[in-house]
Amino acid sequence: MADRNTTIRASQLRNFSVTAEDLENNSITGNKFIDLTISGSKISNSTVTDGKLASSYVYADGTRSLTGTWSYGSFDISGSGDIFTTGNMGVGTATANARLEVEDGGTTKSVVLKVTADDDSLWALQVGNDTANTVDNRGLGFYISNANFGVIGHNGVDSIVINTSGNVKLRGSSNFVNEFSTDGTLVDNSDLAIPTEQAVKTYVDAQVSPDTIEIDPTPPSSGTARGMTATMTVDVNATGFGAALYMASDGNFEEANATSSGTVPCTALSAESGTGSKMVLLVGFARNDAWNWTAGEMIYVGTSNGSLTQIQPSSSGEFVQLVGYATHADRIYFNPNLAMNELA
Repeated sequence: MADRNTTIRASQLRNFSVTAEDLENNSITGNKFIDLTISGSKISNSTVTDGKLASSYVYADGTRSLTGTWSYGSFDISGSGDIFTTGNMGVGTATANARLEVEDGGTTKSVVLKVTADDDSLWALQVGNDTANTVDNRGLGFYISNANFGVIGHNGVDSIVINTSGNVKLRGSSNFVNEFSTDGTLVDNSDLAIPTEQAVKTYVDAQVSPDTIEIDPTPPSSGTARGMTATMTVDVNATGFGAALYMASDGNFEEANATSSGTVPCTALSAESGTGSKMVLLVGFARNDAWNWTAGEMIYVGTSNGSLTQIQPSSSGEFVQLVGYATHADRIYFNPNLAMNELA
């Protein structure tokens, strides 16, 4: 409480006196104040007590403190302590409507709020409910790492990752998606694009038109089938993939055999090995690299359990049933004809 000529007037003091015990270093000079003076109007309750000041500390709530330097003109504060308020804080606005509200204040700056840190993968922003759960990593968080542009997480786990190329990866995926594709042909067959609803509809409409059903005639590998399939119970199948099957009286499939009326007609082809709940081919194409068919020749139910043959059964009491034809040495088109001829 010194004036410009560094004198102290008793009228400027709360109790009209100042003693060395009241001062941090037993002295007070004019250069300690912004405008070289201090008055009661500059103090919230017109008094200064040692409880309000303590060497280089400014007490905001009686318990928290900020160390270092601070000034009045541009309100610069630097220190290592906490700043505490029970009200709202506004930056660029005098009427903050939230605990912290930041506005550009009419400036042309492109960045309004910036958070940086030296640590990699710092959770720069977290939104949660500390009443419902007090665990720090609960809620929605955002951080930037050295490897990725941005990460949005939930419960401390990365949910959405944006890499430095701007591509997006969702939780549980190993690939970054780089586009939403409108390509209705899906020709790229890519794991890096998500087709739009219209693209999917266009593709499906092209594959399944009201007038035609297209079946891929070239199954991709041995032991695969394409066409009309069903998951049914298979009780007997020692042949494996491609076994000729008939439906027994209990409604389950067993291996067909042209030597008996009780084991024909063949109505399905096994599309899986083994027994139990299995996929069977009702109509369509099947591939088995162990086959050695003559393309274009008819295929019949064989005279051993589950077998197919291009040689018609010829013995008395055997049944001739056409079930399809060969399209390649290792591929057949299966479409069983239920009309059979029993040989006399």
